[in-house]
Amino acid sequence: MSHSDDQMDRLPRGRHGLSPEFVARNQRDRLISALILTLAEVGYQKTTVSMIGRRAAVSKSDFYKHFDSKDDCFLAAYDYAVDRIRTTVVDACGPNAKAAWSVRVQAGVTALLTLLAGLLVLVQFNLFAIAVGAASLLLVAAYPFMKRITWWPQIVLGLAFSWGALMGFAVLLGRIDAAALWLYAGSISWVIGYDTIYAHQDAEDDALIGIKSTARLFAERTHQALVLFYSLAVVLIGVALTLAGSGPVAWIALALFAVQLGWQISRLRIGDPALCLHLFKSNREAGLVLFAGLVIDALMRAT
Repeated sequence: MSHSDDQMDRLPRGRHGLSPEFVARNQRDRLISALILTLAEVGYQKTTVSMIGRRAAVSKSDFYKHFDSKDDCFLAAYDYAVDRIRTTVVDACGPNAKAAWSVRVQAGVTALLTLLAGLLVLVQFNLFAIAVGAASLLLVAAYPFMKRITWWPQIVLGLAFSWGALMGFAVLLGRIDAAALWLYAGSISWVIGYDTIYAHQDAEDDALIGIKSTARLFAERTHQALVLFYSLAVVLIGVALTLAGSGPVAWIALALFAVQLGWQISRLRIGDPALCLHLFKSNREAGLVLFAGLVIDALMRAT
């Protein structure tokens, strides 16, 4: 099994208490993702239903509960991509419903051009990277619904936002190494932390309309939760640096990154929305310090 397979959101083994509808939807999403990855590796002609099922960890009989054939699965993937583009453009126009038609058209065209620009960048990469990039759409599409389903939507957000850690390795190396997975896990922990801070701005309103979040889940225990997730982020990224053979500059950047995260925890007052927003935005600087250190370290080792 390749590392890319490990990214699929497989269900736990045995009795899990999940509804049949959720299981069916999860299987269908995994089959579509598996089709995309398999196509990238062996091409359409060589792709078989058995290969798709093995990659998705879905039996052949269950495959045929969702799709009539490989062609049907491919069309479902195509329809998903088209619907995602349409939804993005419509959503971009939505906030401007009362604006002049020219403003709404401009917003829709801007959203469409942004999607096409991303596609143009993506198709420059190797087939494996294209498949990895396309697979991220499943997470992007799932996130908005998670706030109604689970107290942990920040995990799904982390999975989507941190996908770049996998893409970088896929683009440059044509594979996903262990270092990429540790970096991905560290980034997910970081996202859970800083988006919890962000969610505290709207915690009261979210409670009124039934939106779930880690901010509401942790409540007064948010500081302790942030210590856990931010510490995990630093440790997991540190493991990634070790596996990648990073030098002193990268480790200094990670140390500064850790200090900045600690500063956020010490300053946080969950009842102060303005402060929550300020601390959330400060993660730009934290990320920039870490990114700059990794780039400088890589350049130094390359010379």
